[in-house]
Amino acid sequence: MENRRHTRFYVHRLVGVVQQTRDLSIATGANVPRSTAAGWLKQGPRAVAVATDDRAYLELHRRLAKLERRCQRLEAILRLFVVLCQA
Repeated sequence: MENRRHTRFYVHRLVGVVQQTRDLSIATGANVPRSTAAGWLKQGPRAVAVATDDRAYLELHRRLAKLERRCQRLEAILRLFVVLCQA
C-alpha cells in the first residue's frame, strides 16, 4: 500500500495578503492549516507578476486586517468601560 501525501495548492493572492499583513487569522479563516500559514511568513515573498488589480486587492486586504485589529481593541476597551460603569 502506498503512502501518498496530498499536496494542497493555495491562491497566490492569499499567500501575498498573509505575508504583507503578517496576520495568520486571514489564512486560518480560509481553512489553511496554521502551520502552513506560519511557513508562508518565514519564507520571503514569492516572485509573482502582480497586476495593478492584484495590488489594489492586496492593499484592501491589508487595510481590512488593520481595521479588524483596531475594532477588536476598541471592543475590548468598550467592554471594560461598561464593566467599570456598572460597578
